[in-house]
Amino acid sequence: MKISNEKLLLAYQWDMKFMSEDDIPLANLLASLEYQNHVPTRERWQSALDFVYRLITCELASITWVGEIERSFPKLFESLARTPPLQLEPGYWLELQIYGTDACIDLINRHHVDWDSPLDLSFRRELEEIFRKHDVGIERFSLVPIQF
Repeated sequence: MKISNEKLLLAYQWDMKFMSEDDIPLANLLASLEYQNHVPTRERWQSALDFVYRLITCELASITWVGEIERSFPKLFESLARTPPLQLEPGYWLELQIYGTDACIDLINRHHVDWDSPLDLSFRRELEEIFRKHDVGIERFSLVPIQF
C-alpha cells in the first residue's frame, strides 16, 4: 500500500513546520506518516528514509552529527537503510537530530504554514518543484532502498 502523494506531502509540510522551529530525532519523522495514514511499518521506514534523503539533497534540512564517523552522507544513508528506526537499542534514527535550514524556514514562513493547516497548494507546488530540480521528485520511491 503506497501512501498517496497528497498525504505524503501533508506529512512533509507538518514535519518541515516542526523542523523550522526545533530539531527532532529522525525517528519522529515516522510519527506524522503514521498519524496521517496507519501505514505498515516497512513503508513508513522507507518513506522516512526518502524524506531525509530528499530534504538533505535539496538543502532544506541538515543533521546534528554525533561524531566523526557519521560525517559521510553515503555511510549515514547506508546505515539508516539497514537499521529499523524503532528498534530498542540506540542508533542513528534515535540519536541524530534533523533540523530545517534557512531555506526550509523561509519556505514554511512564505506559505504561512501553521500546525494544523491542511496541505497548502502553493507550498506543495513549490516543494515539488524543488524536488524535481534536484532529481528527487515525490513520484520516486525508494531513493535509498531499505535493506531489511
